[in-house]
Amino acid sequence: MLEIRLLGPVEAWAGGDCVPLAPLERDLVAILALSCGTVLSTDRIIDGLWGGRPPVGPRSRVQGLVSTVRRKLGGALVTRHPGYLLDLPREASDLGMCEEYARRARRAENGADGARWLRQALDLWRGAPLDGVWAPGTAADRVRLSELRIGLLEQYFEAELGLGRHAEVVGDLAAAVSADPLRERLVIQFMTALYRCNRQADAIRAYQVVRERLADELGADPCLELRELHMRILRGGRGERGHSEERAEQPSTTASDAELLAAFVPRPRASENPVVPEYSAIPEHPAIPETPKTPEPVQEHHPAQMPAGAGHFFGREADLATLTAALPGPDDEPQILVVSGAGGLGKTALVVRWAHSVARRFPDGQIFIRLGGASQSAGQGADSTEIPSAGSVLGTILLALGVGADRLPVSAEERAATYRTLAHGKRILIVADDVQTVGQLLPLVPPTPGSLLVATSRTRLTALAIQHAVRTLTVEPLAPAAASQLMRAIVGADRLSGEGADEVVRLCGGWPLAIRIAGATLASRSRQSLVSFADELAEGVDVLSVADDARTVRAALAEAHAGLDPAAMRLFGQLGLLPGASACLQLAAAVAGVSAVRARQLLDQLISANLVVETGSDRYWFHDMVLRYARQCGATLPDREVVQGRIVRWYLQAYEACANLMAPERDWPASTGPDDWLPFRGDDPSGFLAAEAPSLPAVARWVVDTGDGESAWRLAAAAYASDPAVPAQVCAVGLEAAVSLGDPRVLGEAHAQLGTALLADPLQWGQADIHLTRATELLASDSGGLACAAAFGLGALRARQSRLREAGAALERALRTLSSGREPLAYAIVLLGYADVLVRSGAEERGRERFAQALILCEVALGGGFDQGRVLLDRPFNDGLLAAELSRALESLRPAVPDRVLAGTLIRLGLRLRLWAAELVEVDRNAETLRLDSRI
Repeated sequence: MLEIRLLGPVEAWAGGDCVPLAPLERDLVAILALSCGTVLSTDRIIDGLWGGRPPVGPRSRVQGLVSTVRRKLGGALVTRHPGYLLDLPREASDLGMCEEYARRARRAENGADGARWLRQALDLWRGAPLDGVWAPGTAADRVRLSELRIGLLEQYFEAELGLGRHAEVVGDLAAAVSADPLRERLVIQFMTALYRCNRQADAIRAYQVVRERLADELGADPCLELRELHMRILRGGRGERGHSEERAEQPSTTASDAELLAAFVPRPRASENPVVPEYSAIPEHPAIPETPKTPEPVQEHHPAQMPAGAGHFFGREADLATLTAALPGPDDEPQILVVSGAGGLGKTALVVRWAHSVARRFPDGQIFIRLGGASQSAGQGADSTEIPSAGSVLGTILLALGVGADRLPVSAEERAATYRTLAHGKRILIVADDVQTVGQLLPLVPPTPGSLLVATSRTRLTALAIQHAVRTLTVEPLAPAAASQLMRAIVGADRLSGEGADEVVRLCGGWPLAIRIAGATLASRSRQSLVSFADELAEGVDVLSVADDARTVRAALAEAHAGLDPAAMRLFGQLGLLPGASACLQLAAAVAGVSAVRARQLLDQLISANLVVETGSDRYWFHDMVLRYARQCGATLPDREVVQGRIVRWYLQAYEACANLMAPERDWPASTGPDDWLPFRGDDPSGFLAAEAPSLPAVARWVVDTGDGESAWRLAAAAYASDPAVPAQVCAVGLEAAVSLGDPRVLGEAHAQLGTALLADPLQWGQADIHLTRATELLASDSGGLACAAAFGLGALRARQSRLREAGAALERALRTLSSGREPLAYAIVLLGYADVLVRSGAEERGRERFAQALILCEVALGGGFDQGRVLLDRPFNDGLLAAELSRALESLRPAVPDRVLAGTLIRLGLRLRLWAAELVEVDRNAETLRLDSRI
C-alpha cells in the first residue's frame, strides 16, 4: 500500500520500501498529497511548483513529471479534468491520520482518552513539516502545519495538566517554550507545571523572561491570563490542586529540567553580562497596579518622516483634490481620513504625495508608520508577516516626538496616555500605512483639533465611524489615458510604440503596481516585442514580479482574501465562476445557496475588503485584476460543478420569468427557486434586462460551451422573448444549441431570432436574408410570433432591395400568421408594409384598401383615440412620424401584452429597413393634415 509522509521529510513508501524521488517529483507529490482526493488543475500545479516563474512549456513539464511519478507510485496518481489528483484513503497519509487522531481527541469522553489520542497524533511528527520541499505553493501549508503541531502540543499539555501529570510534561513544556518563547499559552502551561512541581521561583523566572522579551521585541505586555497567573503564584495561590498538597507528592527539579529551563532563557546581547533575573527582583505585590507616572518633560521634536514620493505619478489629480478638501478646520473635531482600495492600487503613493504637499499645515511634525506585515514590502520574503502591536507603534511615535528610549513606558496603555499628552494642542500629521484592523488605529487618534490621522488600508475600516468622525476615499484603478501615460514614462515613448502597445497597457487593468512591474520588466527586455510581452501578460500579469521586489498583484489580493470569513471567502470564489464580471444580489444568493439577506451580508465583507465594487442598487462588479484572481479561487473549489449548475439554473429561471411576462402565450417553465432569488418585482423586468444585457452574450456562450445544448437554447429563447432587441451573439449561440437538438421547429425559431437580430446591422443583411429564408421554410405551418417576425423581416428586407414580388409574398405569409382580432396592432403594422409594397408595385387601389384597413385596426386597438378621417398623406410617409404614432399605440393599455410586444418588434424591423418610405395615395383630400405627436 502506498503511504505519503508529510510531517517531517517528505517521503513516499510503497510495500515497506521508501520510493526514491527527485526534488521536483517530491514537490509534486507534496502538492497533490496536501489536497489528497481533490482534483488540482494543471494551472494550479504549475503555480504551486514554480510560482510566478514557470519554465518554458510548463504544461509539458507537468505532464512529464506526472508520468514519471506515476511509474513510481502506481495508479494512485489519477488524471482527471482539469488536472490530476492523488486518490488515497485518509490512513495512507500521516497528515490524514494526525487529523483523524485530533478529531478522536475532541470527541473523547474523558481526559485520559483525549490525551492518549493527542499523544498518538504528535508521535507521527518526525521533524519540520514538508522538509525537503521547496515549491512556492507549499509555503502557506508549511505555516499551517507548523501551527497545527503547536496547537496539538497545547491541547496535549492541557489534557495532561488536567490529569495531574505536571511532573511528566514539565520537560516537554520547557522544550516547547524554548522553541516558541512568545507562545503565551505554552508559557502559561509551563508556569503552571513548574508551580505544581514546587518550583515557584522557576515559574516566576519564566514569566520575567517572557515579559522582557515581549517588551523588547514587540513593545507589548503579557496577556491578561498570563499576568493573572503570575499574580496568583506570587500570592502563593492554589492551582487546580492544592499547592501544599502537592509538595509531598512532586519530585524535586532534575538536572535535565534545569538545562531545558536554561535553554529557554534568552542569551544576553554581546554588550551585556549574562544575568538571570532573580526572584528578589520581582515585586512582592504586583496585584496592586502602579499609578501611571506623568511623563517627564521632553525636548520638542518636529519629525518629518514622510518617505520619498513615488516616481512617475499620474492620474490622481481628483483624489488629491478630495484629500485636500477633507482637511479639517482649526475648530473641527478630530477626524480620520481613510484611503482604502485593493492592494497594488497606489494608496500609499497617493497619500505620501499629498502629505508632502500639505506638510506646511502641520508644523509640529509629520509622522509615517507602517501597520501592516512585511510580506508585501520590497525585498521581504513571503513568510515575513509579523504585524506590529499597538504598543510597538505607540513607542515608535513617542520616539519621533522626542521621548527617550530609556523613558518609554512599558505598557501600551501608558504609552497611549503619553502620546495624548504630547499631541495635545499640536498640529501633527500622522500617516498610518496598511492598517489591518480598527484596533490598530484607535490609540493613534489625535486628542484635539489641529492634528490629523490619515490611514491607508485594503479594507474600509467601517467600524471606525462608530467612534470617530471619518472621511473615506476609495482608490480606483487608473483611467486608460493615465495608465498609458504611466507606462510610457517608465519604459520610454519609443519603447512603447507599435503593435501590441495598447494591449500591454490594457492587460495591466489600470493597476499601478502591475503597470510599474510590467514597465520595469519591459524596460529591461529591450529586444522583446510588445506582442510577445502582451502574450506573457495575458498568461499571468497578476503574478509578474521583478528581482529584489517580491510584490505581485495576486499576493496583494490574496492577503485581502485571507482576511475574509470562510463564508465570504467561499462566495468570492463562487462569484469567480460567473461568466461575466458583474452580478446582482439575487444571483449571488443563488450561487451561494443562501438567502438574499445573508448574501448581502457576505457581499458587504467583500466590499469592505475592496474585492467587489457596488455599482448600483443590488448590483456588484469585479475589476479586471480582481476578477482574474476570483476565477483562480473559483477553479479550486471542490464543488465548482455544483456551483456552475446553480448559475445556469438561476439564469434560466430569471429569463424565463421575464419571458412569461412579455410572451405569456408560450408555455414557459415555472420558477422553482426561493422568491428572494427573483431579480425583479412586479411585472416590469426592464431594469433587470438592461443591467444584464452586457453580460448576456458571455453567459450564453458559457452555457453552450458546457455542452448543455438544451439549457443554452432555453436561455436564448427566453432572452429573445423578453427583449427581441437582444444582441445577435446571443441568437447565434441559440442557433448553435438548436442545431445540436435536431428539432426542426426549434431550429426554425433559432433562425428567425438570429435573422431578425442581424437586420440591425446593414453589413449583415446578406446573412439575415439566409436565416430568415430558412426560418420561413421551417416555420411554414407555424402561426406564432417568431414565424410572423421572420416573414415580415424577410418581406421588409426584400422590399428594401426592390424585390417587390418576393416582398409581397413574404408579407402575405406574415399576415396569415396573425389574427386581426387577436393581434390588431401587429396586423395593422404588417398591413401598412404590405400597402406600401402594393403601391410601389403599381397596385395602387389594393394598396389604398389595405392602408384604410390598417387605420381601422389602429382605431380599434386605441379604443377611439385614432381618427382615421383626419389622416391625409400626400407625401412620402416619414419614418419619424410613423414611429411617433405607432409608439403612441404601444403606450396604450388597451392592446394585449403579446400584441404590444410583437408590434414593437415589427416596428423596429420596419424602421430599420425604411419599409414605409413610398408615397401612399391620399385617403381624403378634404381632411386636414394629421399632426402627429413627436413623442417616441
